[in-house]
Amino acid sequence: MAIIAKISKGTLMDQIYIPKNRIGFDVGSYVRISPAVAEPIERFFFHNIRSLEKLKLKVIDDVFSEIEKIVVVYDNIIVTGSFLEKGFNFEDIDIIVLTDKKINSAIVELELSKKTGIKPHLIFLSNKEFLKGVTNIPAYEMMLAKCITKRRLVYRIERKLDHRILDLELLKSENLPLNFDSLNGKEKYNLTRNLIAISLFMKNEKLTKEAVDGEISRIFKIKPDTIKANMLQKKSFSEIFRKIYRKTYNEVLNLIPNGSKQKKAS
Repeated sequence: MAIIAKISKGTLMDQIYIPKNRIGFDVGSYVRISPAVAEPIERFFFHNIRSLEKLKLKVIDDVFSEIEKIVVVYDNIIVTGSFLEKGFNFEDIDIIVLTDKKINSAIVELELSKKTGIKPHLIFLSNKEFLKGVTNIPAYEMMLAKCITKRRLVYRIERKLDHRILDLELLKSENLPLNFDSLNGKEKYNLTRNLIAISLFMKNEKLTKEAVDGEISRIFKIKPDTIKANMLQKKSFSEIFRKIYRKTYNEVLNLIPNGSKQKKAS
């Protein structure tokens, strides 16, 4: 005997309701739950993601399938970024492909765009390059904090504070106040997030989107969504930004050994 029922959303746990007048399935008996319709989604690995909309899962499944057709030999495929946040307010999808093969990214991006209708941001890295980035670059660690992968991740992250790499990463955010009027909200948020992520990275703090957004709210006394919406007070925001930038820059300089430091920002 089988009963078709629908899963309902509950406060603490989701639930399935079945008719009281039924044959079999006595109260207290154990049952096995399985989909009434077979799911087409292949198995992949979730990292710090509780759930994701079925449409997005289908997109990710298509992404993995299309990449595998072109990049036959690879170590892993990683989907990360804002695409994995709740809701359907997304325009692109961030993808990292770990492979030692030389790949024309433009060809892969074109095929993915045709298949999914979404603009892909593709990064091709060797496993060695990726491991170096994960240990030295805050943005890489943030990408791994929440992602979906084709194969299981087995990395153990051990941070290394390299002043040369951190200086280059920090440089990306330097001109936000100078270019304030020409930047849109998303660009301002990304540059602010980059600065705060580097600051937390150097303090050995946890690097997740939630942790960085929380620090942005604490420092600037505004919600990250206010930055994304480009609804900022230029003077007050820029003053705080410059202060945090100078402090972080000077901390990066302090990593340089044997007094070969440049003049500290003042």
